[in-house]
Amino acid sequence: MGFHQGLRFQQLPRLAAGHGRNANKLASKCGRIVLVDINESNIQFCRRRFGNDPRFTYLRNNGYDLSGVSDNSVTLLFCYDAMVHFDSDVVRAYLNETRRVLVSGGQAFFHYSNYQDNPEGDVHDNPGWRNFMSIPLFKHYAHKEGLEVLTTRAVRPCDGGYRDAVSLLRKP
Repeated sequence: MGFHQGLRFQQLPRLAAGHGRNANKLASKCGRIVLVDINESNIQFCRRRFGNDPRFTYLRNNGYDLSGVSDNSVTLLFCYDAMVHFDSDVVRAYLNETRRVLVSGGQAFFHYSNYQDNPEGDVHDNPGWRNFMSIPLFKHYAHKEGLEVLTTRAVRPCDGGYRDAVSLLRKP
């Protein structure tokens, strides 16, 4: 999806870090990883997992912004396996924050819901707890927030269907 072998990122916030599974995989490509999560228990788990590794810092956020990350400081923002559950308003808020924190030319990789049924229903009633979102709506939000969509692809979660999508964005 546009990443190249040998590419190295200066600062990478890992949005909705969970227990750090993907952060661990990205560590070799990053100078600094900011593990961001709304849940204090996830932040504490990551602190234990990564110990005193100086590449990792931790940020407990409010679930819709990156206020602890400086403007124009991020070369790649990464979110996988979490945004599929985010309400569309939260997705839009994070896209706004993405534009703020990315350096010019910086990129963001997002894995989000492409589930278009039940727009007014409860996320817990949807398959895999996918929230209402679509590729066209995500692209629209990205454009409105001043981000360029480099590539997008519908993807199939392990339980079937094409209810997920991934996009690579860039700040012009």
